[in-house]
Amino acid sequence: MMAYRQVLIVVLAWACASLHYCTKASYDRTLKKRICNGERYSQHELFFSQQEDYECAVNTAITAILKYTKGHTSNGYIYVGKCSDSGEAYVYGYGFCRSELSANDCDNCMADAKDSLFKECTHSVGAQVELQDCRIRYENYQFIVYPS
Repeated sequence: MMAYRQVLIVVLAWACASLHYCTKASYDRTLKKRICNGERYSQHELFFSQQEDYECAVNTAITAILKYTKGHTSNGYIYVGKCSDSGEAYVYGYGFCRSELSANDCDNCMADAKDSLFKECTHSVGAQVELQDCRIRYENYQFIVYPS
């Protein structure tokens, strides 16, 4: 009876360790950097004529970055655009995952970065969050220089 208990304990311990290993994320969520622009588009009437247009452009940019970054892990994904044809507010965005990440892990890492970005940088005109394995950024100006 004692040997049976010992074997059962060893099997249960192995199963718990295996389950933890299988469910553990294979990307690193460690925060390396978070920068929030001090200007808030929700409080600055002169900065943009239509705050809703800029907020819509930010949400459109982040949605596109989350959707397409996983397919561009070698160079990242760059987004430039606005919410509507009649809108004046442009948003420039960038997303990047380390090339070693699977598409699923890239999606999850980017979602974590986005959550941190919106939690800590609410209504910022520009913001960026860099985790160990991915990063996301948006600004109201072009911050990536393209080679000519």
